Amino acid sequence: MPPISRFILACVAFCVVILGIAAADYAHVDSRVPPVPPADCGNSASCNEARNAQILVRLELSTSLEEQFESRAWLYAFVIAAAIAVATAVAMRTRRRPGWQRIFTNLGVAGVWSGIAVTVLLLINDGGPVALPAAPLYAPSVLMIAAAAIGTVMGRREGWGDTDAVAEARAGASAVGKSVGKWALGPLLAGSRRDAAGRFFSDWAFAFTGATVFLALLFIPSQPPCGGGGGEPPGWTDAVEALAGITSIGAIAAGIAALLLRRWLPALVSLVASPVALIMMVAATCAFH
Repeated sequence: MPPISRFILACVAFCVVILGIAAADYAHVDSRVPPVPPADCGNSASCNEARNAQILVRLELSTSLEEQFESRAWLYAFVIAAAIAVATAVAMRTRRRPGWQRIFTNLGVAGVWSGIAVTVLLLINDGGPVALPAAPLYAPSVLMIAAAAIGTVMGRREGWGDTDAVAEARAGASAVGKSVGKWALGPLLAGSRRDAAGRFFSDWAFAFTGATVFLALLFIPSQPPCGGGGGEPPGWTDAVEALAGITSIGAIAAGIAALLLRRWLPALVSLVASPVALIMMVAATCAFH
């Protein structure tokens, strides 16, 4: 078995472990919600009032547990997306360019099937005591499909599926002969494209990381203190939290790409600052309290 296959299997196993941890986390959260009180009060007003009070307490507890689990679900989604990004980057690093098109095709297929699995899971869980958060569950699938679409477009534009001779001809080598073009123009064009790609991913790594840190600075001070008595956070923080989860995943993906292209500073900033900001946001929601 080639090394790349072993590495991909290791990434798949890692994602399965994270999914197992998330499933155990959800099962623990779900078990903390008490059952619905039985409707056996008849016409007793005091009994019905006590039952309604119990239902209200159960609803408040369920809502609180849902919000806490959603924060951790974004963290699980971020880790899984980071593992997928690492596997994709290593696959591109260890394969020749004509094989890159297949990598993104497989990524798109995996994204579609994982999205179908998430949809089935949400339908099965519909009506449960603690609702599963759809946004973080769909996030890795959406990112895989988006990456596959972008990779397919870039592959057709750059001719990843072409043979070496066709790629050299598209680069302009045919004007002076294939052998002369390969010797004179091939390295120059390759270096130019590598530099352009390095600048592209570096800019996006800085942009996504800056957005994540900015959203964290908005989000963390708005959270009430852990232990109760601080009230509820503002409603807009839910959108900020979801957006920060997306930008952090983008930062880690762009950072890994910058690392492969030897852009050390943007890779270091995005791979350190973005996860730290996301973990601090999750901690501010009292998800680990």
